[in-house]
Amino acid sequence: MYVEVLSLLGVKNIVGCGYVGGISPSMEIGSYVVPSAACGLDGCSRSYYPYRFTFPSFPSLTNELCSLLKDRGVKYQVGQIISIDTLMLEDDIMIKDFADQMFCCVDLESAILYALGEKFSLNVSSVHIVSDNPSRKLIDEERYHEASFLNQIDLALSALRNH
Repeated sequence: MYVEVLSLLGVKNIVGCGYVGGISPSMEIGSYVVPSAACGLDGCSRSYYPYRFTFPSFPSLTNELCSLLKDRGVKYQVGQIISIDTLMLEDDIMIKDFADQMFCCVDLESAILYALGEKFSLNVSSVHIVSDNPSRKLIDEERYHEASFLNQIDLALSALRNH
């Protein structure tokens, strides 16, 4: 809903911020992920695009986020993520399947954000904090989420200012 409203208000650039679960065993809790694309296994993106599953981020905005992360000396990874409907649904079989398909992380909303960006001709990218790693059974107890989220918002605003 917010993406549609922002589009109607004339917004052209959107940077999503959130949390992801790392799929690769090398994904460290507290590091950042900048998705290059999101695969939608969620019902919402299928409602808009029933026959399509993968949606790319906007390249120049994604590059700007990566440049800012590099300049700040922050650990990050770029890769494709997969969006599903249910929090903490992933079991060992799903995680292995996602990893075999080369997804680095799992989340709830990136696919619909990117799909709506495409539908409304918006420049959309995102930056996420790895909050858990289901493949290693690691969970951040949310001790650092608030501070990390503030840094994430600052990063997103800087990218939008520079873009």
